Amino acid sequence: MKNKRLLIILLIMSNIFFLLLYLVLCYYNRLAVDDFHFMSNLNNYGVIGGTIYEYDTWNTRFTAIFLNLLVLKLNMYTCWALFIYGLCSILVFFTSIFLFLKSIFKLLTIDVNKLLQLNLAIFVVNAIFFCTFKIDETWFWLNTSCMYLWSVMLIFPGVAWILYQGRNIVLAIFACLTFGFIGGASEPIAIMVCVLLAVFIICVFFKWIQISVPRNTLIIRSTIALFFCLTTFSILYFGEGLKVRSSTFQSISVFSSLVLNLKLCYLIIIHRLPTMILFVLAFTFPAIFLGCKYLKSIYNPWRKIFFLTIIYLTIIYLHQLSITYITQDVGAYRALFPMTIYTILYFSLIWFIIGNKVRIGKKVLKYIFVSLLAVSSLLNTYTLFQQKIHVTKYANAYDQRMKEILQNQNKDTLLILKPLPPSGFLYSAEISTDTNYFANRHMKEGLNLKCKIMANSGIHN
Repeated sequence: MKNKRLLIILLIMSNIFFLLLYLVLCYYNRLAVDDFHFMSNLNNYGVIGGTIYEYDTWNTRFTAIFLNLLVLKLNMYTCWALFIYGLCSILVFFTSIFLFLKSIFKLLTIDVNKLLQLNLAIFVVNAIFFCTFKIDETWFWLNTSCMYLWSVMLIFPGVAWILYQGRNIVLAIFACLTFGFIGGASEPIAIMVCVLLAVFIICVFFKWIQISVPRNTLIIRSTIALFFCLTTFSILYFGEGLKVRSSTFQSISVFSSLVLNLKLCYLIIIHRLPTMILFVLAFTFPAIFLGCKYLKSIYNPWRKIFFLTIIYLTIIYLHQLSITYITQDVGAYRALFPMTIYTILYFSLIWFIIGNKVRIGKKVLKYIFVSLLAVSSLLNTYTLFQQKIHVTKYANAYDQRMKEILQNQNKDTLLILKPLPPSGFLYSAEISTDTNYFANRHMKEGLNLKCKIMANSGIHN
């Protein structure tokens, strides 16, 4: 009991410092680049009209754009809008992971109390946060977080409902809404969700996957989830705006994209995944404890690890494939955010299998977990103070810049602005020396400026 209490205290400390870090970043977060484009749409057409206009002219991700415009609408009434949005995002993420873990623990017949489940959910979100390729554009850029962060985090309550033992009407309605949001928010993620749901239905139907949930229930729920995701994805896919945006890319044959995708996946595995692999290994290690607690023995563990590896690499290939076909390039860091989840799940399962077969001693596990949680607390604490320095300077400079811009907004002149300092984990709103650069134009349109604006030292990297 003393050992358990110590671990819980360390876990809570780590979570507290992570929450402080996240709240500080939300407090100093500011609008950037494309956010001003959507602000212009909001000013001209309103929330619903702006969503329709964007759908018809350029971007058909209608569920994400609707959420984006709602936040910008709130921003018209309070300067706390981005903070409120960030707070809602993290609460939804915690809830999603909590529901997911609850279903998993029931399937594994592992008894974990609600307080520990909540702390584990926060710890998992903490892990996902640090394992993200680029935190700034995935978590704190309003425009892309509505598309990628929300799409990914809403997968978890949907899966929790599919695997839920029993009936829960509220969870069922929430899950259907989440799958509907995902289908209309991001093409690569929606495609992967539809593919994985279809594969899961086939595997359950032919009894290749057996879970302690009635087979008919799994098939019915998965089919409903697929229906909602596929319906909204169809609305996204056949929109006029997607045709306009796709016309800006070169066309490529299916066979050429299949071959090129091998090269691009190689680049992802060799150059991008290593940047966060140490965080993944450390944060997923607690799964080894669940493996030890799981009473059933896993047969042929090396064979299972081999097939898990094949499945993991196949999923990476499939996720990148839709991006390759459209852009002929590696996906933007934010578009690869789901690969963070795939990698975390993959290594969690590896640690789980190892824990089940090796049965590490309690004392060894205790020392390892104490060290891991202590390091996690130090990591969050160090990052908190480091980011506080960067984001404070950035936000103050940003606010000063906006004040200067608004003072001169009705003057027909050229306004040359001081460069912004490094933005830390926040997405930079820096503009270019070229007044016709898209970021400059978006800000001019979003703020209804008569003056032209430019930075005096180029775009800050």
